[in-house]
Amino acid sequence: MLKFIKHHLSTLGDVDVFAIASLLIFMAVFIAMAYYAYFTIKKDQADELSRLPLEDGIDGQIENLNPNNHEVQ
Repeated sequence: MLKFIKHHLSTLGDVDVFAIASLLIFMAVFIAMAYYAYFTIKKDQADELSRLPLEDGIDGQIENLNPNNHEVQ
């Protein structure tokens, strides 16, 4: 499979154009997400999103974060 891909990429002219284009697309998306995260999102919304991984179940209660308690309650 890799030989197949290498062969077709080597037959394309100016393969470096694809690398530059993909890098530019990645950077544009990264900069857009960073701008959204730092300038457009409200503080209370960011706090709510940051607590989502800690919520336990449906009721939204924060689970026990005691590092010595490894049992499921």
